[in-house]
Amino acid sequence: MKFKVTGTDRVTEEIKLQMELPGKGFAHVEQNLKALGLLDHNLLISIDLIEEKTALQSLMNEWSNWTNGQFYPGQPRKMVLEQIRTKMLEEYKELVKAETEYFESKIYKESLRMEVADCFGLFLDYASKLNITAEDLIKMTDAKLQINLGRTWSKQANGTFKHY
Repeated sequence: MKFKVTGTDRVTEEIKLQMELPGKGFAHVEQNLKALGLLDHNLLISIDLIEEKTALQSLMNEWSNWTNGQFYPGQPRKMVLEQIRTKMLEEYKELVKAETEYFESKIYKESLRMEVADCFGLFLDYASKLNITAEDLIKMTDAKLQINLGRTWSKQANGTFKHY
């Protein structure tokens, strides 16, 4: 869903405030923006993108809060990051195993998907522990993509690619 709005910063803040209200989603956003006089035909903002960033940030917060309480209470950040990296390597091995099983038997699709989710969750937790937000991740990932798009890549003997 896309709306044309003015005062982008104010609109973004208003949307964030509305999303924090219990039981509220984007169903009321257009009506509320109209009531605030923030809708017109000058600027396009994607409500869907804001919703996705908000959902990703919520997931990051929930994962980080859970791991802080469950695994890392009172531990120094450096030690926590080491533990997450160690767990990432363990989960990556499980991902490779699940992928092998999937391609050999075609019956372990859910197992493979859950291992991807484990790796993703750990990555998000790692980013959270470094105070990297969902918005930061999206911006940095896009910036890195733009850098990679401008690079020259060549295939290596092992089948991977390297840039120059």
